[in-house]
Amino acid sequence: MQIHLLNIDYRYDFNNYRSFYPILDKEIRQKISKFVNEKDKIRSFLSHLFLRYLISCELCCELVDIKFKYGKYGKPYIDSEKALAFNISHSGKFIAIAIGSEEIGVDIQECINLDYKELSSSFFTQQEYEYITCQSNMRGKFFKIWTLKESYLKATGRGLYSPLNSICFSSINNEIKPYFEENNKTYYFHSEFINDDYCMSVCSTKPVENFQFYQYSQSKINYLLLGENYN
Repeated sequence: MQIHLLNIDYRYDFNNYRSFYPILDKEIRQKISKFVNEKDKIRSFLSHLFLRYLISCELCCELVDIKFKYGKYGKPYIDSEKALAFNISHSGKFIAIAIGSEEIGVDIQECINLDYKELSSSFFTQQEYEYITCQSNMRGKFFKIWTLKESYLKATGRGLYSPLNSICFSSINNEIKPYFEENNKTYYFHSEFINDDYCMSVCSTKPVENFQFYQYSQSKINYLLLGENYN
């Protein structure tokens, strides 16, 4: 299992990436065009482009040769002899991409200030609400639960088609249980904070342990995709 974390520098002139835009699927281009905020467009575009780059490395093919198909709820997949599952998420200055051989989902969120009590009561179960609001670090607990739920729904392919309170993460001695079973499948989880300001969670039907973790600066991204000098 691989987790790739891209750190985006918005000061960079992303016009250099224009030539890659036509190779993205029509559905993805339409999705990107709907974003009003320029940073949202950049994150979405780079996440799908870098995903193609990673898949091309795994399958030893060209970026343009990758053909996506879409599941019942719109989750993309590819037909190949090599078992390959993937998922992307982006928030703030980070893009997270998870790649594995089993069902997989990833979610990353910038830990911005919110009304954690109100949101927890609206979107989480009562048990999760009590777990979050009785802790001194409500922000951290809130985003951990939020990203765990999102990663699970993305792994199953249901995404936004299932409400967040349709699943419950139980806690034992104030620690979230790192797995649960549903429909004769066991889902495993990993969650961590990045620079204390971002929370990232990964879900898979394969134990999430000893995964390969890669980090990329903007200059390294440019080098891999554009061949620009990388220091």
